[in-house]
Amino acid sequence: MKPLYFYRANPYLSFMNIAKFFEISRLTALPAGIFTAYLVGKGNPETTLHYLSFLVIFILSGLTGVEGVFFGKTSADSMGRQPDSGYQKQSGGANLAFAVTAVLVFVFNWGRLAEVTLLTVTLLFFAFSATFHAREIVAQRNLNVKNMLRPLWTLLLLAACAWPLVKSLY
Repeated sequence: MKPLYFYRANPYLSFMNIAKFFEISRLTALPAGIFTAYLVGKGNPETTLHYLSFLVIFILSGLTGVEGVFFGKTSADSMGRQPDSGYQKQSGGANLAFAVTAVLVFVFNWGRLAEVTLLTVTLLFFAFSATFHAREIVAQRNLNVKNMLRPLWTLLLLAACAWPLVKSLY
């Protein structure tokens, strides 16, 4: 068994790297979730949407919500922002609400329109968030890599969700 000081001294296991853990988790789990939804969907947009709305929201909103509610200061520091625990907790709570609702919609099979609605709201939330990140890049010169990648990742997410979302409406 390793002594306790090992965990405090090791920078990869430190509490301050929790933001990096969440970022890496999102960046690996989200593409895996999207791939899984398309694989299970087998070309059927409604089946793909069923799994996509659950996996994308559970992974993205769930991880973001936990990070915002419980690790807000660390998350803000990693983005080059000032911590704002009130706002971060509210935003984190909203993300957790999306994730919990996604679980309910999936488990109780509330249907295609519930899935479309929930995925649309979640994508809009992250699209608005991405525009705020883009504004920070230009107006405040926040050139933090994590901040600069948000708009790009959001565009890729929107592209990945567009086909089943649009096709499921017709």
